[in-house]
Amino acid sequence: MAQGRLPALFALPAGIGDILVAATAPWVARSADAPSGRRRAIIWNVLGLTDLVVAIVLGVMTNPGPAHVFDTVPNSAAMAHFPMALIPTFFVPLAMTLHVVSLWQLLRGSWAPAAKV
Repeated sequence: MAQGRLPALFALPAGIGDILVAATAPWVARSADAPSGRRRAIIWNVLGLTDLVVAIVLGVMTNPGPAHVFDTVPNSAAMAHFPMALIPTFFVPLAMTLHVVSLWQLLRGSWAPAAKV
């Protein structure tokens, strides 16, 4: 966005959401064994998935194509060209998978117990 290649309507919510989720990850992970940590980790994963969905929706809606809704200059067509194309084709699905697996484990309680020293 700062270089004028992506619309602010897409780049700001996606970027700020990504930074907030990533910056809070160590705090959530450190406190996962605390009494309220499991609940906090579930909420954090849901927020992470929500951030990714918002980024996908805004990226599609600002990109030329059948789902184009917002006329922005520039549009988000740059996300379809290498190396930016790695984000929607590889990193977003990877992050979504990690959030889903984490939620699955948190909801099932299937993680290894802490090692006793």
